[in-house]
Amino acid sequence: MFGNQLAPSSGSVYIGGSVNTAIQLSESLADEGHNIHIVTIAPRNWDSERPDDVELPDWARHRIFDATAQHPGLLDGVQTFYDSARELLSYCRSHEIDVIHSHSGFSVLASVAAAVGGILDIPVVHTLYCPIPEEKLNRIDKKLSSPLPARLTLNSVGHVFAMTRNVESSLQRHGVEPTTFVPPIIDTETYRPDLAKPTSVELADDKPTVLFVGNLHPTKGIRHLVRALGELRAEGRDFQAIVTTERHIPGQNERREEVWSMLEQEGLADDTEMLGIIDDMPNLLANADVIAMPFTTTDGPSDYPIALLEGMACDTTAVGSNVGGIPELLGDGRGVLVPPGNGSALANGIADALDGEGYETRSFIEERFSPDAVTSTVVETYRRLLGQPMAASTSRQSVSTD
Repeated sequence: MFGNQLAPSSGSVYIGGSVNTAIQLSESLADEGHNIHIVTIAPRNWDSERPDDVELPDWARHRIFDATAQHPGLLDGVQTFYDSARELLSYCRSHEIDVIHSHSGFSVLASVAAAVGGILDIPVVHTLYCPIPEEKLNRIDKKLSSPLPARLTLNSVGHVFAMTRNVESSLQRHGVEPTTFVPPIIDTETYRPDLAKPTSVELADDKPTVLFVGNLHPTKGIRHLVRALGELRAEGRDFQAIVTTERHIPGQNERREEVWSMLEQEGLADDTEMLGIIDDMPNLLANADVIAMPFTTTDGPSDYPIALLEGMACDTTAVGSNVGGIPELLGDGRGVLVPPGNGSALANGIADALDGEGYETRSFIEERFSPDAVTSTVVETYRRLLGQPMAASTSRQSVSTD
């Protein structure tokens, strides 16, 4: 597997939807006897070396490198491409790799895998987690993921997996083929409704809990959530709010301070817990009353928010924005959908969720996001690209994926 930050940020905790999806798939493939290699750019909080508390899984070999360039803009992108391609090429030359499977939200990272695969004549598969951006974007990585570059890049790999039906439609609309919808794997043994309360935070016994999981980037909608909770408080509702976000990174905590200032202005600070990375997230998701996903867009994050899927596996009521792949999850009576960027609509949605009887969503997750179905689709694609027999064969060869 090749991607960005495919390593724990702390302990054994992976951060990010695309990261967790790639890791879950890798572990499922390893469980079936395939040899897994993970080549990745280090998580941004590693500061060029592995932290003491990081626990790498023993079911994969790892090559973790720092690709942080010293120049802004275009030069930064060129340097990152060069560093990544050099590391991936070196690793593949020194190991027996059958398939390169790359992962990213934007298509530009697939160009690294495509270049290395072309040099070494190794089939390349890419999983894309977000739709191809339609609007003009400023960042160089996003410009290189706009429709024309994306089509050229993704059509140079052997096969493209789309995380959601929405992503699949975007790929087909822009002439990328072949594509297959392959949803993420959700570990329903880890995420289930009957878990004990978390120890990382004390949940209130006398009031409901509203949970936000994600970083504080504006696209995640945390500011709209704070305004919505402020409206609910002004109406006299009592609740506990919990915000779990990224690890404290020196010099990068301005967003955290801004959000906390908003909470104070809305009179919510005394009833809000703001946490970093925790190791009992399944327990928190299972015991929250409502999980809020107020995304303004899914371009950049994962089109399916993984924390939303994990919460649904716990039968936790979800309120989410009607953007990207979220309606595929919460539609048909599986949750509450609200328009993006509208604090009042979000407040009404949370109120409806708190007043309602909840939703039984676990069976939906078990049926659609199981390891067996997802892994078999992926392995069959690998075998087709390698010219190997399909799964009907009684003998199973190991497929090494980088």
